[in-house]
Amino acid sequence: MELLPIVLILVAVAFFTQTHAATVSSRDAAIRSAMVRQLLDRYSPSYDHVVMRRFDLNFPSANMEEEPRFEKRNNAELVNHIIKNFGTLDRLGDVGKGREIMSRVTCAISGQPTDNPVVSPKSGAVFDKNLILKYINEFGRDPTNDAELRAEELISLVLNDHVSETLRPNTTSIPALLKSLQNEWEVNMLYTYRVRRELQRARQELSHSLYRNDAALRTIARLNQQLTAARSALAGMERPDPVTAMEVNADEEPGLDKDLLEALDAKSEALTTARRQRGKEPPATDAKLDEIEKMELQRENKNLHDSNPPGILCLDVQGATTVTGGADKKVVLYNLEADTVEATFIGHRKKISSVLLLPNLETVISGSFDSHIRTWRKGEESSQTVFKHHHGVVTDLHLHPLGTHFLSVSTDGVWGFSDIAAGRALLKKDMYSYLPAAESENAYGFECGKIHPDGTLLGLGTSGGVIYMWDLREQSIAAEFPDHGSAVASVAFSENGYHLAAGTTNGLLKMWDLRKLSSFKTIELTNQKVNNVQFDGFGTYLATGAGTTAKIFHLKSWNELASFDHGDVVSAVRFGAGARSFMTASMDRKLRYFAVS
Repeated sequence: MELLPIVLILVAVAFFTQTHAATVSSRDAAIRSAMVRQLLDRYSPSYDHVVMRRFDLNFPSANMEEEPRFEKRNNAELVNHIIKNFGTLDRLGDVGKGREIMSRVTCAISGQPTDNPVVSPKSGAVFDKNLILKYINEFGRDPTNDAELRAEELISLVLNDHVSETLRPNTTSIPALLKSLQNEWEVNMLYTYRVRRELQRARQELSHSLYRNDAALRTIARLNQQLTAARSALAGMERPDPVTAMEVNADEEPGLDKDLLEALDAKSEALTTARRQRGKEPPATDAKLDEIEKMELQRENKNLHDSNPPGILCLDVQGATTVTGGADKKVVLYNLEADTVEATFIGHRKKISSVLLLPNLETVISGSFDSHIRTWRKGEESSQTVFKHHHGVVTDLHLHPLGTHFLSVSTDGVWGFSDIAAGRALLKKDMYSYLPAAESENAYGFECGKIHPDGTLLGLGTSGGVIYMWDLREQSIAAEFPDHGSAVASVAFSENGYHLAAGTTNGLLKMWDLRKLSSFKTIELTNQKVNNVQFDGFGTYLATGAGTTAKIFHLKSWNELASFDHGDVVSAVRFGAGARSFMTASMDRKLRYFAVS
């Protein structure tokens, strides 16, 4: 009797277990049958892409074929596929006991099984309904192929109506909490998917932007180069110049008339007399040796000329007013005391080789590599006169003591003596007509030329290494100074009238005595070209510009008193009044002003 209750309990438990198992089995079979019917009814030939997915991983046969893609096939093919894999439609009820078919349908967005699947007719992909609706509301497109998609186009896969839905758990239960976590997870999955797509798009846009930026930079660089070239071409264009007698009669050589010869003689006699009367000692106001040694930089300007191409090639000074010629084809009139540019003259087609500033401080003469000589006047934009009697580079200009005429020399072997006011060349002498045939084609090309302080002699240095002394009145060669070893790049006469300094392209400084017609001093300055030599106003000091250094020597002792360095080749040097100031110009674009403290 004591065992009877236990036996009854065991019988009840066994009965309940068997009944529950049968119920679950019947429900699973009903679900599977309903799903097959829905698939057969829904996937009709009107759909282009239908994916037949396996409903369970536990298939009866391990050799089941891979699931096919059905494109416009009839229901019979789908049925044959199911029968082939399961043996019969009824066997679907025996597959995967205890599992629901829909739990094996995965979402294309999250990659996780879903209990609320829908199919996109645009791609054939299966999604969780909640996720795909959120995506469509935000983007309006299919996530897999980016085709346009509307919510009403989705095809739902639903359970059989005869299968009752599981009762929803209470909001306070553990299932409710799990459901909330599920919703949160779905949101995160959707956000992750969207972020990945946006990241890919951002990478593509960044790549395109970088390519566009690179192309834009290249275009800007090309346009800048074209703009610079256009500006250079515009600056080099000749402006219309007034027609002058010199241009109309370019081949005419009037010569020196009687009045001009008398003026030359009178000026020469006056200068010679004044030189004899001034004595052998320099004025007390001139700079002493120790003051020259202590000269300091007072001002520097590197903005007078353009940086492309860079460089100041020539210089002339009258008091506080200077004029410079640059590689940028410009002539600049500059006031040193006010530190202002008073005028910029543009008209030459090539870089400037030599400049002159007249005593009135308003008229400028410039020679260029374009073979032309131009006269300019402060306040006027165009050049007043253009001299075209040279056919090579105009290498040097020098103002005659009269102040009304100037000397010009060129690499074409021609020297000219021109009237500034008349705007024409009075003399044009060709070296090749006066000398025997040269060994080299350019042996007689002039590299430099200066007028003697008396105004009657010319000292002309040639590329053949010879200095020719010409008598201006007779237009004949008075003397020759050979043996320089290379082209004579610069010459200068001392104010005492007795000495001539010559700088060569091989770095030598050579001194000549005009009375003895012989050389009395040779100094090796550098292995680079001596671009400029210059005496002070009394003949006490000599300045040189060679290589990147400008130097000042004392003539009697030949001691080097001062040295000034530049960042590039020194092209020109000039003394101020009484040698109390000193100026240098360089290819580094800098104009420097030194003075006694």
